[in-house]
Amino acid sequence: MRRMIDLRRPRTNHSRSSSQYEMERVSEHYRGRSTNLTIVVKNHEFWRPPVDICETQKAFLIKIELPGMRDATIDVLLGRDYLRVSGQRPEQRDDRLQYYHQMGINYGPFDLEIAVRLPIDHDAVVAYYDDGFLFIELPKAHEDRQQTKVIIPINQS
Repeated sequence: MRRMIDLRRPRTNHSRSSSQYEMERVSEHYRGRSTNLTIVVKNHEFWRPPVDICETQKAFLIKIELPGMRDATIDVLLGRDYLRVSGQRPEQRDDRLQYYHQMGINYGPFDLEIAVRLPIDHDAVVAYYDDGFLFIELPKAHEDRQQTKVIIPINQS
């Protein structure tokens, strides 16, 4: 079974004739029901790191690209129906530089939420940071858990 993951900003007040509204409507029509995991950018002030989300029979595997964050604080919070990853990449400035001709690396605060629509075994979640990537494994639970929030510690490799 193929799954689709939407990567988009929160809906704004689109007119029903806007091209973005039309693309979302067509996408939802062909896709049918919504997927189990959806990534949503919470705020335009934060940047969103690249994310891969995979699914096995037993778990969801999330890989977030966060180079330069080995010594920085990354917050991972698992709620009843979402996973939130946030932090701040420190800016590295060189005082000898006069001008930037191109800037493609994001610095400052980042924030992303991943909607989780299946029950997760909160006690078995694992997160670790290795070689510029944050890996999070969300094991599927057999029953719906009532736990609301869990802070996930990140292990260094």
